[in-house]
Amino acid sequence: LFILPGGVAEIFTSTPGRDCIVFKNRTGLIRLSLETGAHLIPVYVFGGTDFFQNLATNGGWLAELSRKFKAGLTIFWGPCGQPFIPYTPKCSQIMGEPIPFPKGYKGPGPDQSDALIKELHETYLNEISILFNKYKTIAGKPDAVLEIL
Repeated sequence: LFILPGGVAEIFTSTPGRDCIVFKNRTGLIRLSLETGAHLIPVYVFGGTDFFQNLATNGGWLAELSRKFKAGLTIFWGPCGQPFIPYTPKCSQIMGEPIPFPKGYKGPGPDQSDALIKELHETYLNEISILFNKYKTIAGKPDAVLEIL
């Protein structure tokens, strides 16, 4: 199992050919990791946004409606405009090493300091960037740039 930390907001940035994650101001996954003692493992999927075209990009009316209903509402389509039939992009999933808990971690529980959360969050973002840049050429995207929103 895995969690997409960008949540519904990432749907609205999902565009074929664009490498973007929504995580710069999101610390929920970090808090959950510290509360449960589960290690964070940086993972990225090259080509993960290339399966479908998506109407809900760029903050349009559908994005606003989704925010109102707190659900990811979108219209998506693949080849020849067909829904539910995806394009067949080349995908490569990369995984880094588990990120060790920072110094000062007291063990699982809800009482974690903001400084600890910030440190682990920065480490996670840095590791994702390093992983992305290390493997983008092997994944067939040598000129790709990871956007972190």
